[in-house]
Amino acid sequence: MKVVFKHKSGRSELMNQREADILQKLKRGTYQTKDMQARPVTQEAGSVQHGATDEPIKKQTRKRQADKGTPE
Repeated sequence: MKVVFKHKSGRSELMNQREADILQKLKRGTYQTKDMQARPVTQEAGSVQHGATDEPIKKQTRKRQADKGTPE
């Protein structure tokens, strides 16, 4: 598998993972495979958290209490 090895000097080089692993153990730089790299967060995934809305928490609490019929 080909990986991008980044030398300590800042130079990047495409090489086999085996060669990059040896150079990394010799502390000549670092490399990452595609599955190790961070992916950007999509807008959909960020907004689907446990019923997240733009409504302030106090308004949500008042709505819940009104639905239950209990006074504040």
